[in-house]
Amino acid sequence: QKAHKVIQNILTKNTIQVGEAYLLGRIRLLSEQNQLIIQGDASKSARDFEIKLPGEAIPLL
Repeated sequence: QKAHKVIQNILTKNTIQVGEAYLLGRIRLLSEQNQLIIQGDASKSARDFEIKLPGEAIPLL
């Protein structure tokens, strides 16, 4: 999924308020720990990359 959609879902469904920057940092950290796969440029905004769980298939297109 696009990272910005995941972040939007977390922000709307979570009762504890956290910032978008914090969530982006957590996504990047989980990627470094190989708990998430980032496809695209994660150094830019959340609209510029997708995240997947390690067991999910990554489309080649």
